[in-house]
Amino acid sequence: MSESSEFERVLRGYIGGAVSLSPEQISRLFQHFELMRHWNRRLNLTTVTDVKEAAVRHYGESLLVAACLAGTG
Repeated sequence: MSESSEFERVLRGYIGGAVSLSPEQISRLFQHFELMRHWNRRLNLTTVTDVKEAAVRHYGESLLVAACLAGTG
């Protein structure tokens, strides 16, 4: 399974039906993850670089909080 597919599978599993994301949105989130991982090598942005853990901790948790704050979660 590709990293992008794994990212999507884990992220969709974590957020469940609380947040609706299009394939384009998932793709852009994964692109952001790749960019973060690239720059993390130089700037030490985070210790979470595993695709599964990042999908949950960096993206899933943020999306769920955003949904709650917006009143949709």
